[in-house]
Amino acid sequence: MVRTYYRKTEKVPREILIGALRHLKLLDNLNLQKIAYRKVAEGFGIPKSTLFSHYQKVKDLDSIPENYLSNEVHNRQILKYKEEEELVEYLKLAMESNHSLTPSEVRKLVYSFVIGNGIKCPLMWHENHTAGADWFTSFMKRNKCLSLRKAEATSQARAAGFNYPVVNAYQQQLGAIFALKPNLPDI
Repeated sequence: MVRTYYRKTEKVPREILIGALRHLKLLDNLNLQKIAYRKVAEGFGIPKSTLFSHYQKVKDLDSIPENYLSNEVHNRQILKYKEEEELVEYLKLAMESNHSLTPSEVRKLVYSFVIGNGIKCPLMWHENHTAGADWFTSFMKRNKCLSLRKAEATSQARAAGFNYPVVNAYQQQLGAIFALKPNLPDI
């Protein structure tokens, strides 16, 4: 599949689809289902295959979940929205404390995070012990506020300021960060 997929048709709005499903359920209760799919699809202006597939997925129309057809999580997305937000906050905090991570370190961190939280992930992640490059590209597209790149060389003045009291204060700050976020593993 191409890296950036552009949809050719518009998605059916949630309200229209649920209205069509309720109408179809009503006709099903009246035993008029054989005629119903095509006529209901034409009446609501949606493809009949879309109506049929959603009707098969949602048997009980009274208990349709609120997040049904929401764009919060893609069907093959590994991390849920809240987990990804937690990871982004951790990476921002690391950047603010001058401990920026390279893309390969972030991929290893994400793999550790997924394994630590028992989240299902692709087989290649287990073989390489790191998140995939395609996943990382998509993650960076979803989170444009992050700036993760290869570390540059340190100037002599900055290296001179890297002494015991500064390192000790940094270690205390890092310990406080890990105390706040216990689910994130060490690198």
